[in-house]
Amino acid sequence: FGAKEPEHSLVRVKDLVFTAKPTPLVQPGCIALNSVQRKSAKLSSNEEVAVAALGALPDSDVEAASVEVSVEYAGRAVLSEPLEASAVTALIHNTFSGQALAEGQALVGEVHGVPLLLRVLQVVVFRERVSGVLSE
Repeated sequence: FGAKEPEHSLVRVKDLVFTAKPTPLVQPGCIALNSVQRKSAKLSSNEEVAVAALGALPDSDVEAASVEVSVEYAGRAVLSEPLEASAVTALIHNTFSGQALAEGQALVGEVHGVPLLLRVLQVVVFRERVSGVLSE
């Protein structure tokens, strides 16, 4: 049995780090970014950019105890009822769990069919593995 390819990797685009995964829809040597990622990196569509592979995500080396985000509507659609914090919490946990998050990072998600723009304001680290030893 050969070594299993990692499902996700980290890549650096300009001064930003993104979680990436291969897909047959994107040609080798190319990267696909959504509009929020392009805006964050100050890139236009089809612009050439240098991308550095940073390797696979660490295997549970860091656990976040909490992530503070700001939330705004990403499109014209808005919910007729107030947005519930539990729905946003579920979105973050179900969509971004296990991904690298950094302060200032922009994320896109959807609650009840309405697109949301989330910006990471603060990440609090619960524990971190340093040379095989857990520190808290």
